[in-house]
Amino acid sequence: MLKSGEWKDWLEERLEQRRDVYLRDSDVLISDFNREIDRSKGYSGRGLLELIQNADDAGRNYPEPNKLLIKLTDSGLFVANTGEPFSQGGVKSLIVSDNSPKQFRPQCIGYLGLGFRSVLNWTSSILILSGELSAEFDENFSSEFLQQLRGESEEINKKVKEFEEQGISNPIATLSVPRFLSKENIENSKLRQIYETGQKIKGEGYDTVICISLNNSEKRKQVQNEINSLFKEIVLFLRHLEEIEIVSPERKEHWRVDRKRNEAIVNPHEPNSIRWKIFEDKGGIPPEYLDRSQTKNKYEIKIAVPTNSESHDVSSQNLFVFFPTEVAFPFPLLAHATFKVTENRNHLMKSDVNRFVAKKLAALMAESAEEL
Repeated sequence: MLKSGEWKDWLEERLEQRRDVYLRDSDVLISDFNREIDRSKGYSGRGLLELIQNADDAGRNYPEPNKLLIKLTDSGLFVANTGEPFSQGGVKSLIVSDNSPKQFRPQCIGYLGLGFRSVLNWTSSILILSGELSAEFDENFSSEFLQQLRGESEEINKKVKEFEEQGISNPIATLSVPRFLSKENIENSKLRQIYETGQKIKGEGYDTVICISLNNSEKRKQVQNEINSLFKEIVLFLRHLEEIEIVSPERKEHWRVDRKRNEAIVNPHEPNSIRWKIFEDKGGIPPEYLDRSQTKNKYEIKIAVPTNSESHDVSSQNLFVFFPTEVAFPFPLLAHATFKVTENRNHLMKSDVNRFVAKKLAALMAESAEEL
């Protein structure tokens, strides 16, 4: 794990690498910008789910309880978790899209390094405090970096002018331009407040805090709406998170899950606890169903059936792929399966793999019906 000074040097090296890449080929600069815009729009409305996913993945190989805090204040959103801090590979996956180390880790929910870009729908300033890493991705800083590039390359300057003529300023990917942040180099009072709040939360026992500056009431309302859309059953199909706490103006929640081999209890030891019987099937996907881009050749299916007589009102009747999708699932149970989904993770792709997984899901549903 890198120390603070090592992170500073490493981030500066990454920034110089980006400078060299963009100066050699201005098309890469524009491609990164367009990809970031497309990906952030594609994940619109799922920002919190993507951050929850990152927190769950951090629990892989973590010996202590994996917990998550979602805190919304007047100044910003803070998403904190225990677990493995950001690695160099994890930060690289933000700087360079489609380059996540998770893609070869079977115990990770996410593996393309794409969903984190969804937070750009809320903000132009993101701060990551993780281990001894303190990295900021900020639109103003990336704009300054772009102006430097324009001064060094007439080709880049020409391309930027073409965007400006269409009313688009600063065509550079915000996440491609990191900078190391410390209390000594913070000049903006709003950023200092975000930084200090994030450090305080981290000091309360969290390993990572994602700090997202929210500059107006409309963005705060968007985040609050996403918070309001969460429901406690989302913990059922996660792999590592055991506790989620929500602190926001409109909603305060504290959800826990106790996972056992064939059972999960949500909010155990509380009057409103819900006991779920879990049916599971997992195994390998035959090679003839796989395509060249698929790095995971395993499938996982889980069905959760509420066993409390008073808890048969299932909160969501949509199919889960770890988190709820927009695919209707009109049955008195919850189901998760590792289908291949569209880029926004709301719909299923048409593929041989999905047809294979769908048959396995139907078989598990039939098996569970016989046992209930």
